[in-house]
Amino acid sequence: MAGDGAVVGASSTKDHYAFGESNAARRAFAGRTIDADLAFLVPFLKPGLSLVDCGCGGGGLAVQLSERLTPGEVVGFDQNGGAIEQAKQLAASVADARVRFFVASVYDAPLPQQHFDIALFCGVLGHIPDPELALRHAFNVLKPGGVIAVRELAKNGDWAGGLHWETVEAVNQMHADDIAVSGGDPFIGRRMKSLLVAAGFERVDALPSFSPALSSVQAIGALFSRRLQEPDFVERVVKRGRHSADRLREMAGEIARWMNDDSSIVGISECTALGWKPQ
Repeated sequence: MAGDGAVVGASSTKDHYAFGESNAARRAFAGRTIDADLAFLVPFLKPGLSLVDCGCGGGGLAVQLSERLTPGEVVGFDQNGGAIEQAKQLAASVADARVRFFVASVYDAPLPQQHFDIALFCGVLGHIPDPELALRHAFNVLKPGGVIAVRELAKNGDWAGGLHWETVEAVNQMHADDIAVSGGDPFIGRRMKSLLVAAGFERVDALPSFSPALSSVQAIGALFSRRLQEPDFVERVVKRGRHSADRLREMAGEIARWMNDDSSIVGISECTALGWKPQ
């Protein structure tokens, strides 16, 4: 990778990600857009800037960012090889996309020090056991004066209404349990400001938010319906002892009815934050 700084990291560590290989989750997250989900960062996006998307998943945001920052450099990486293949295919389908993707860990991705203007985490830090280490790595690869932008989960603020809202919240709790069992923090949003300060960032600004992409009855209904049909997810939930396989099948039907209920509503809580590396 181009850059004057020494390369830091040699990707070696892989965490268990609660959504794993879930195609349902990838479809839901593919609905993210710059102008909605990264509205807090948009005022700082300028053509020619360089950006690294840490834990980029299927690459949707990175590809959009490459179009916005052209002729700047955009790099995305993720520990999931399948997601990176999806990201590469997406980039190849967009004529003006100037973005590079590779497989690596957020802890030690091989990147040049003091190279990027912007580092982005979107739905990543709450899923990993050591967000502090990931933030320190991002700090090292940012230029002095560079900005870090994060949008991370705060599941203590999630809620739902409408027919069978209790089922929606129960399935949502299953996801929170998955995250916690995997070593993540489903409530990391409330710690985001202190985590960024501890990593060395200054002028940190954090705000509560609801996910524009996920605070949608259709998006959450589709995600939860598909998840309740994924054998590995069902197996994990049943093993925890709160719900039987038969009950999960009933829940899938209740989620479908919730999706078609005109009174339904859902809010998926997150925290957005910006911080600057000292000059």
